[in-house]
Amino acid sequence: MSGGPPGLELVESVVGISKTFVATVVLQLAAEGNLSLDDTAELWLPGVVNGQHHDGARVNIRMLLNHTSGIFNYTDDQEALNRYETHPPESLVQIRESEAGDRAAFIELFASPEVRTYLGGPRPRDELERAVPEVPGRRPGLFVIDLDGAMIGTVSLDRRDAKRPGHVRPDAGEAELGYMFLPKAWECGYAAEACAAALDWFADTLPSEPAVLCTQTANDRSMRLAAKLGFAEVERFEEFGAEQWFGVWSSVTPSA
Repeated sequence: MSGGPPGLELVESVVGISKTFVATVVLQLAAEGNLSLDDTAELWLPGVVNGQHHDGARVNIRMLLNHTSGIFNYTDDQEALNRYETHPPESLVQIRESEAGDRAAFIELFASPEVRTYLGGPRPRDELERAVPEVPGRRPGLFVIDLDGAMIGTVSLDRRDAKRPGHVRPDAGEAELGYMFLPKAWECGYAAEACAAALDWFADTLPSEPAVLCTQTANDRSMRLAAKLGFAEVERFEEFGAEQWFGVWSSVTPSA
């Protein structure tokens, strides 16, 4: 910046509220006889408005002020507008059975140190490459979480081991909600929507059964999700060297 006054050769981009001030000044200049609203853009800005099927000799100041110049308007570009659309998570994610194309994502879930922080740690990738079947995760109660045709995680309802602490039924064996997400899908709201869909499926399939959830109290994300889904705390206990939070889905009354 020179600090001096701007010269006539300066071209400055103005947007937003500046349009109001620019239009006011232009109308004042027209009233003073310094320009005409019928003057062309080519007259005042020679060579600037051209290309892209635009011709400054056919665009006048009046057209520019009332937005009828024919110069392309980005609001007519649906592809550009789509970038600014917002979608709630429930309109984007769905749960489905696993497919062969999900194998790489399954391996990534179990090999990821971030994903497995509170789940016993990651497994060696070479071991997973040998062990994971061509179509992984095909069992009742396990669903792939799908976002735009790609797997971003899993959600499951498996029978809780009767030998583990934490139960709400005398005979144990409750359906336990579990989930894993690839880190790129964290903090997007997908977990709540996917888990809620799995719980809806469970309630329709086994309406009289409780669902439970167990997570480390240090896992802030899971603790917040449990509350959001409506799980009520039953107890806390030590397991695997850490404090565990154990809750039951709020539609089920824990046994006394």
